[in-house]
Amino acid sequence: MSNYHDRTQSTGSTQRPFVLINSFTPKPGKLDELTGVLEAARDRFSDEVPGFHGGRIYRDVDASSALMISVFETEDDYEGWIASTLFARYREQIQPLMAQIQKNLRLTWRKKKLLNGKMNIFI
Repeated sequence: MSNYHDRTQSTGSTQRPFVLINSFTPKPGKLDELTGVLEAARDRFSDEVPGFHGGRIYRDVDASSALMISVFETEDDYEGWIASTLFARYREQIQPLMAQIQKNLRLTWRKKKLLNGKMNIFI
């Protein structure tokens, strides 16, 4: 059982969270192993990576790919993470399981309140 919990943006922060979406295509028969590695890494990163708020991992219904959505405090936190030795070790761990890693999609969220009280999210 994992102790992982999504965290919200730090109290008092004026910056908007930085969201990263990665798509992973594992080698045939490696999806379970890949998602296990991604989940364990995500749990570890929540305590070890500055500015990392958490993430979610989704499996495609046909078991052909996985999607990971990660949230960082800022883009600078993300850039610091990918420059770290921890990230290099993480990539070495998932590389043998991968057929393909698709380019990531980077989003910075801005929220705008509408007159009717609903929240719109703009990219």
